[in-house]
Amino acid sequence: MGDVSRENVVAGLRALGARSGDTLFVHSSLKSFGRVAGGAGTVVDSLVDAVGEGGTVVVPTHTTNTIDGADREGEMAVAFDVSKTESMVGIVTETLRRRPGARRSSHPTHSVAALGPGAAEITANHGPTPFGADGPYGAMRARNALILLLGSPIGRNTTLHAIEQWMGMPYMGEVRSYVATPGGPELVDVPLFPSGDRGFYQKRARIHDIHESAGIIVHGRVGAAELKAVRVKDLIRVTAEAELEFAGVLLCERPDCIFCTKGRAAVRAKSAEIRRNIQALLTLADSI
Repeated sequence: MGDVSRENVVAGLRALGARSGDTLFVHSSLKSFGRVAGGAGTVVDSLVDAVGEGGTVVVPTHTTNTIDGADREGEMAVAFDVSKTESMVGIVTETLRRRPGARRSSHPTHSVAALGPGAAEITANHGPTPFGADGPYGAMRARNALILLLGSPIGRNTTLHAIEQWMGMPYMGEVRSYVATPGGPELVDVPLFPSGDRGFYQKRARIHDIHESAGIIVHGRVGAAELKAVRVKDLIRVTAEAELEFAGVLLCERPDCIFCTKGRAAVRAKSAEIRRNIQALLTLADSI
């Protein structure tokens, strides 16, 4: 097999449904493609080509700098600096973050970077929670972004965590994180953090089967990489409807998993509130 070219990647993205003017939210693994002529820069160029001058490409640029308890505050983590801290989720994301004109949101653990005319709007407001409706994930929801998994495992789809937050799942956690400020590192709270286990982290999970059965996942291949795509609107609708039928559907089903067992009980205890949230979310998704 020869090197994967820019044209190969663009053709693969088009086959997944990427179109001119689109907003793409891209999870990626460069090594999954095999040899790519030009490396990560070629993948970024291909994403930009696929959406044209009117489209925007968004990538997660997550960082790990959390403190899990007050008793550990003396353990200094590396403070998040929005302009300097490197992405920890792959070379494609870091390459896009460094592109001239790229913007990055300011969240200390779940920042995103964006390139294109919608970049400033998408990254402008990223409050204390990773997935708030008024932040980047809400902006991508309003644009009905196309979520892409380019060689990344299906469990890397962080928009499922956003849907958890929007549905009001009671098992979201809280951590603390250091942020760089002119006066030195500052420790901040990060509420509704996606701590603990999830069923969707695994390749085989009920929610993945539900998504496939609903026909919302588009599959493709470029080089050695398996590609998947799904629209935000479809992911919201099918996931929220599945939660109405299977309480805690995004959690794992292992009887020995204490986190998910407790999480599912907490979901049942707040079922009325969660159902109201879901109905509002479904109504919102219908309007996208």
